[in-house]
Amino acid sequence: MEGMKIIHAPRELQPSGRKVCLAIGFFDGVHLGHQQIVRQTISDARQHEAITLVITFDRHPNTIVARTVCRH
Repeated sequence: MEGMKIIHAPRELQPSGRKVCLAIGFFDGVHLGHQQIVRQTISDARQHEAITLVITFDRHPNTIVARTVCRH
């Protein structure tokens, strides 16, 4: 995508003072529903003169969250 920058750590973010339209999830880039969410976020950002920000994970969040569940 044009103008896309991949950020791997929060310290790489640079504050700009602009509004942000955010999509957060486990996006694999192939799923049509995920593609639509990203497209809609881009569209919303353009409409509101904002920056598009998509946060995804390198593994499914359940692999992290499930570890915190107590098992008896």
